[in-house]
Amino acid sequence: MIGLDLKLDGVIKMKLYLKKIEKLIDTRLKSTRKRIGKYILVKDARRYAPVDTGLLRKAITSKVNGDDIIVYVPSSSKASDYARYMHDGNYNLGRKSRSGGSKVGRKYIKRSIDDNESKMAKALKRVFRGIK
Repeated sequence: MIGLDLKLDGVIKMKLYLKKIEKLIDTRLKSTRKRIGKYILVKDARRYAPVDTGLLRKAITSKVNGDDIIVYVPSSSKASDYARYMHDGNYNLGRKSRSGGSKVGRKYIKRSIDDNESKMAKALKRVFRGIK
């Protein structure tokens, strides 16, 4: 029976270790998703957004919902209707927007996500560093 007890003890220890690793990974993933949203996606979406008064750029934010990073303009924001039109509509950029660089314009949130796929992948890969 001693051999069986040792094997069971090893299995129990392994299960506890795996639960600990799972919790660590979950914590790191949540933190990493928040940082990706705030410091990568929102930053670039703001740079890409057309500018007149700056209200739209200030209103762009992010949140984490489960596995998803959501970049959006809150519906409670004064810029919400304007944000939708400026993201999806057809228009000519104004003087201030034209001076903002070649990336300013339509689909500013989508382009922020598309342009940063490799940065997001690298950040998510770092979650698993040092886990043994």
